[in-house]
Amino acid sequence: MSKIGKENQKRVVNPYSILGIILFLLGSGLSAYLFFIIQILNSYPFWDYVNGYRLQLKPFTAVYGDITYLPAPFQFLKYTQLFDIGVALAFIGLFIWKLSGSGKVNRKTILSASGFTLLVTGTICAVIVYLQINVLTEKNLPWGSYAWGSERVAYNTQFMGAEYNCSFLNYNQLLYLSVLMAIVGFILWNHYSNAKLTAPSTLVVVSLFIASFTFLISGLLLMFPTAKFTSPDPLIPATPYAIQGTMLVWTGAVLLMVSIISFCKKLKQTLEYIRTHFKSKDAFGANKTDYPSKSSASSP
Repeated sequence: MSKIGKENQKRVVNPYSILGIILFLLGSGLSAYLFFIIQILNSYPFWDYVNGYRLQLKPFTAVYGDITYLPAPFQFLKYTQLFDIGVALAFIGLFIWKLSGSGKVNRKTILSASGFTLLVTGTICAVIVYLQINVLTEKNLPWGSYAWGSERVAYNTQFMGAEYNCSFLNYNQLLYLSVLMAIVGFILWNHYSNAKLTAPSTLVVVSLFIASFTFLISGLLLMFPTAKFTSPDPLIPATPYAIQGTMLVWTGAVLLMVSIISFCKKLKQTLEYIRTHFKSKDAFGANKTDYPSKSSASSP
């Protein structure tokens, strides 16, 4: 048998890896679409809730999260619940994909895959929430702001407090939980993953960060070029470039997510190199003491 034939036999397609990728793409795509029609299309420059102004972006139509999308008797299913299902599918798919590439399924590989999944999920959620409650707010936008820290995250997550002053779960708490999730995920992934990691170069990581902030800043300037950041005028109409600016901002957000995850990969690779370096150094020192010196070898 030829060498090429042997290599083709070794390349076995992992069905679990394909399943994980399909679930992740399906769940993340569904979640992104619902976030677009629920959050983005219900905010500046598409909707002015003060003057009742709504700009439709065909073929997309804005909806609210608490609206049902199925006929009776399934009207208990809302768009927010569909969004939750999409997030869950993406989370499960990413976990399956990462675990399927670990070879054996044991405690270490499960914790490693869980850590990487928490890192990615926490990073995505933290970037989105931070932009909504700290950048795209009523202090910066003429009208139609996204969210504020004490607002409930969704109608089905208002466990304590009122809608506009929620005690739990609000956006501030979700931001803290997301950052904590990403940190814990990185620790688990870094500690329990023994596989060699191919991380992007430093130049690629830096370029990604530069590109993300370029998109973010350019988008923000296009969204409200004549409005003061400290005190915008609510009577300012949507500029012709506001829609393009919105798309640039969220494109920059996606690039920022990729940048942070790429940086974490680079950091893990660096930590692996440091650990390997000190282990080899300690092993070399231990082996060196095992050999007898010339004086002891020549003595009777």
